[in-house]
Amino acid sequence: MMAQTQQQQQEDARVSIAQEADAPGSQAQAAPRQADDAKQAEIIAELRRQLKNALAGSEWKSRFEAEHEAFEAFRAEVRRRDTLSRVRAAYRALLDKQNIDRQDADLILAATDFSGMKLTKDGALEDEEKLTADIRSLYARYIPTQRTRGAQVETPPPGRAGAFESMSLADKMAFANAHPNDAQLSAWLRS
Repeated sequence: MMAQTQQQQQEDARVSIAQEADAPGSQAQAAPRQADDAKQAEIIAELRRQLKNALAGSEWKSRFEAEHEAFEAFRAEVRRRDTLSRVRAAYRALLDKQNIDRQDADLILAATDFSGMKLTKDGALEDEEKLTADIRSLYARYIPTQRTRGAQVETPPPGRAGAFESMSLADKMAFANAHPNDAQLSAWLRS
């Protein structure tokens, strides 16, 4: 009998252990969950560490920084070229205002240093009056001057006194159409 009671006690102990293991929130069920959570926490920590290493000191960061610097240098060069072309165009307009020949203006533009010139907001050159004065003084021989001279009164051109009288009627009519205010024509018409 005693053997039966020991067997029954052992069986009762097994049943109670099984019941405790199956019960929700029991330590038997919590242990595997805690182990899974610990593994997941380790995996997450490892992934974070790898990501941090990848972002902090990898070749990706140095490549990105190099590409970014190259792009910024490119943008600065494009802005510089654009500004230079606008300054050159404004300076060419100043040369055109002075009636400098196009070929001479090209030579002047090739020899001019544009680094000190700046544009205003409306697109004109700063100190335009000073630059115009400089152009007039430095490039005076390229600026054409037009002088009008009157006829010499002392020696008038030879007259056409007999030439009109000797023309045929058709020539006189053509001359009259070409020179309606001619004095000889007026005299001929009155006679």
